[in-house]
Amino acid sequence: MVDHDGDTFIYLEIAEEIAQRIASGQLRPRRPVPSESQIMSGWGVSRDTARRAIRHLRDKRRLIYTVPMRGSFVRPQGETDDVTIVVEDEVVVGARMPTAVELAELGLDHPVPVVVVTVAGGEPELYPAGSRIRLVPVGKS
Repeated sequence: MVDHDGDTFIYLEIAEEIAQRIASGQLRPRRPVPSESQIMSGWGVSRDTARRAIRHLRDKRRLIYTVPMRGSFVRPQGETDDVTIVVEDEVVVGARMPTAVELAELGLDHPVPVVVVTVAGGEPELYPAGSRIRLVPVGKS
């Protein structure tokens, strides 16, 4: 269960619980993870919180992948995917070591470099070392 009064974001608590189920083998590779609806009812949270937990597991921790109209599934260990970012404005790409907070958000247990992608002055997106990132101009994907 989640601690609604704790210091940790609820979506991160849910993501960690699902990550532990994956690590223990309770959720097996290529098998479904709890859906947004299941997370909402099982943890008593909003759809936005459920969506953020799934997005965190997929985009930050790379533990799951999503198939449109089918759901999200456990990614087999060691399997990676390319990150494609469609851009129409200025893009800044850099690399650095993550902060302690970023390490926790990415679900990393030890420091590794991260690639930082910022599109048109927006919020930076962090990708752990080893991610393959492809920047594609609008209309060229």
